Amino acid sequence: MTTAHTPLFPLILIPRPDAPPSETRNLLQALPAAVTPVVLSMPPGPQPGQSPARAVDSMADSLAAQVAVAGVHGPFALYGWGAGAYAALVLAARLEVVRGHSACTALFVSDATAPCRSVPADRTPPPQTVLVRAAGRTVTESRLVVGSPTAVGGRPEPHLAPWRRNSTQETEFVALPRSTSPSWPAAVSGVMTARLPGIAGPARTPVAPAAG
Repeated sequence: MTTAHTPLFPLILIPRPDAPPSETRNLLQALPAAVTPVVLSMPPGPQPGQSPARAVDSMADSLAAQVAVAGVHGPFALYGWGAGAYAALVLAARLEVVRGHSACTALFVSDATAPCRSVPADRTPPPQTVLVRAAGRTVTESRLVVGSPTAVGGRPEPHLAPWRRNSTQETEFVALPRSTSPSWPAAVSGVMTARLPGIAGPARTPVAPAAG
């Protein structure tokens, strides 16, 4: 787990498990200087013989413990991409239960098909996807922002629209490149700046994207 210790608005990040280190590093460099990024480690998938519901609970326990160790107690935003999007949904829902209210003011997800969709019998999805589809999670107070290259004009594609079922608040669909695109870090920073309170400003480290 990596944390930045500047006492500013916390932004919790959950990368896709197969992301190269440079992907997260480039994003951290592009984020507004007024946020405190906290990068969580993705928990492993279900253990042999473990029920999907128990596996989701274990994932939530692990993520919530990392947040506590990082010292994030007040309002924060949360962003997960790829399989990290499902983990972010699980974490936001868990913290609503534990804290009795939503400390997560905004939940950002991208590079992720909406959870709880039917899965073809001849296809086995990633373990984290199976978990969220099996156990289901809904946030009640977090604004949900779903990013996708196909979300043109705020109109989601059919595989994204069901994300609305995972939040009882506003769900917004925004155009966002995939995390493998060189333009992704700057685009994420722009989305965050426009939607989080009081974080307008320059990127924290204006350098060229790292490779590898």
